Amino acid sequence: MKLQNTSRKLGFSAVDLLTENAENCVGGVRFAEVEISQIVPFHNHVFRLYTGQRQADMVASIKEHGVMTPVILHQTGRNRYEMLSGHNRMTCSKMAGLSTVPAIIKESLTEEQAIAYVIETNLMQRSFTDLLPTEKAAVLKMRLDTLSCQGRRNDILRELEILEHRLTSAQSEQKSPKSKTSAQSEQKSKHPASSRELVGKEYGLSPASVSRYIRLCYLIDEYKQMVDDGAVSRVVGENLSMLSHEAQRWVYDEAAELHFKLTEKYAEMFLAEQELTRERVHSLIVGVQTAKAPKQPRRKVSVPRTVYDSYLKGYSEEEIPLILEKALQAYFPTKTG
Repeated sequence: MKLQNTSRKLGFSAVDLLTENAENCVGGVRFAEVEISQIVPFHNHVFRLYTGQRQADMVASIKEHGVMTPVILHQTGRNRYEMLSGHNRMTCSKMAGLSTVPAIIKESLTEEQAIAYVIETNLMQRSFTDLLPTEKAAVLKMRLDTLSCQGRRNDILRELEILEHRLTSAQSEQKSPKSKTSAQSEQKSKHPASSRELVGKEYGLSPASVSRYIRLCYLIDEYKQMVDDGAVSRVVGENLSMLSHEAQRWVYDEAAELHFKLTEKYAEMFLAEQELTRERVHSLIVGVQTAKAPKQPRRKVSVPRTVYDSYLKGYSEEEIPLILEKALQAYFPTKTG
C-alpha cells in the first residue's frame, strides 16, 4: 500500500504496531479514513474542548499538516462511530474544511472499556493535576465505577502506551506520555479498605477528597462551569450538589436575577431548609440583601423654640415629621413627588 503523506504514515504505523501486538489490544482494531458526519461525541464526554487561540492553532496546524495523530473510535453500528479520543481533532478538522479523519477503530468494547479509553487518553495528554475541578470529579467517578474491570484497564493502558510511544518518536512536537504515579503503575497485592482509598492513592488524594470531588458530578451544568471558572468555590459547589437539580436551578436563576453572590455560608443556608421552594429561595436572598443593605443615617433638624411652641408642641415624635413634610410640600409645590 502506497502512503500519500506524513499523517497517513503515522496513522498506519501506529495501527500496524497495534495489530502486530494483538495480545496487547482490547477488542478488534483496524484503521480507516472515516467521514466526520458518521462520528458522534462520546455520550458521557466530560472534558472541556479547546476554544479561542488554542482551537485556532490546531485548525491552522491541521490545514498545514493534516491530522497527524489518528483519533480512536468505537464502532457502534454500520457506518456509525462514537469518539473515544480526538474530540478536538475532529472539531478542528471540520473547521479546517476536512470531511474525514484518520481513525483507529475499536469494536466490541464494553461501556467500562470505552470509558477507560476516554479517561486514559486524556490523562496521557495532561496530568490529573492539570484538569479542571469538574473534570477531576468525572475521572474519579468513572474510575470508581470501573474498578471491577481493573485487568482490562491495564490492557488498555499498555495498548495506549504502545501507540503513544510510536507516535511521539515519529513526531518531535508531540508531548511525551505522562509518567504514571507509583500507585497507578504498581498493582498492590494488599486490598485497600475501600474503593475510595484505592482511587485516592492512584491520584494522590485522600478518600474524603475523592468523595468531595465526586459531589461536583451532581451539579447542574451552569454551576459546573462556575466552579471551573472560579466564579464559585469548590466548597460552594459541593454544598449545592446536595440539592436536587430543580432546587439548584431555583438558586441559580434567583441569584442571577438578584445579582447575589453565593458563598459557603449562603449555600449552607439553602441546605438548612427542609422544604425549599423557588419562592423560599427568593425570600431568603432578599432577606440577606436587606439585612446587608446600609441603613440611611438619620439627620437632625432644629427649629426655633418659638416655632416649636407655636406649631408643634403637643405632637408626638412620629407626628412632627409628617406635619413638617406637609408644610414643606405646600411651600415647595413644584418639588412635590
